[in-house]
Amino acid sequence: MTARLYLLCAIIIASLFACRQHPKTSSNNTEPGKKADSIQIDSLQNMVFLMLSPNEILNEIFSKKVTLNPLLLNPRINAQKYLDVKHQALNLGVYIADFAYLNLCQNKSYTLDYFKIIRDLAQKNNIYGCFDEATFNRIQNNLANNDSLINISQEMYYNMADILENANRQNINALISSGALTESLYLSVMSIDKITDYKDMTQKIFSQKPLFDNFYAFISLYKKDKDVESIINQLDVLKKILDKSDITTKKKKITKDQKNHLEVKGGQDIIFNDAVFKEFKESVINLRQSFININ
Repeated sequence: MTARLYLLCAIIIASLFACRQHPKTSSNNTEPGKKADSIQIDSLQNMVFLMLSPNEILNEIFSKKVTLNPLLLNPRINAQKYLDVKHQALNLGVYIADFAYLNLCQNKSYTLDYFKIIRDLAQKNNIYGCFDEATFNRIQNNLANNDSLINISQEMYYNMADILENANRQNINALISSGALTESLYLSVMSIDKITDYKDMTQKIFSQKPLFDNFYAFISLYKKDKDVESIINQLDVLKKILDKSDITTKKKKITKDQKNHLEVKGGQDIIFNDAVFKEFKESVINLRQSFININ
C-alpha cells in the first residue's frame, strides 16, 4: 500500500477509537436511557470521510507491464441514457475513473470528450465550480503532460467531495464514490487474465480491502437514502468476497526511495486464491454492468 493509504486508514481508525472513548454524553442533551451506541453513531456521522481518488487507486494497482485498453471505458454514448439522479451520480463517478484511466494512456484523443461528459453529469447533479471552463483549458494545455493531468484530476475529485460535504449532500457523494471505486476496480480486474502473470497487481487489488471497508462504513451512514441503500446491498457481495481472504500482519517499516518519497513496507497482506479472485472479478463486472447499462 502507499503511505497515504496507510495514513488515511490510520486516521479513520483513530477517529473511530476516539468516538468510542469520548462519546458526547453531556447531561444537557442526553436523554435518560439513551443507548451509548446511538451517541457513537452521531459522532461517526460527524467524521470527515477520506477517500482515495481514482488516480491514486489506479496508480497504486497498475504495473508498468499492463497494456492499457481504452475500449474498457464506459462508452461516451451511454452518458445520454442516464436520466435519473441515481444513475447520473453513479456514472459521474464511473466517468471520473475513466478520465483517470485515460490520464495514464499515451493516446489522449478522448480525454477532453470524457471531461465534457463529467461536466455535464456534474451540472445535472447540481455540482458547479470544479469542472469549469478554466479546468477544461488547463486539461487542454496539459494533454502531453501525464503528471499534470493526474494532478488536475485529483483536484477535481477532492474539490467535488468538498462541495458536496459543505452542501450536506453526502448521499450524492456516496453514489458518485461508489461509481468511481467500482470502475477503478473494474479497470483493474479486467487487465488481469491469469493471476500467475500478474501476482503483484492482483495482490494490490486485494490490498484495497481496508479502503473498501472504510468506504462501506461511510456509505452505510446514508442507507436511509433508498438509492444509497440499493448500492449498499450490491456492494455487500464484494465485501463478503473480500472477507473470505485471509490477512497476515508484518512489522511495518517506513523508508525513503531515491526521490525522497516515503515507502511503507510490511503491515497487512491479503492472502487469496484463484477461486476467490475469479469470484471477485465476476462480481465486479456484474456490479459495473448494473451501473452503466440501464433500460
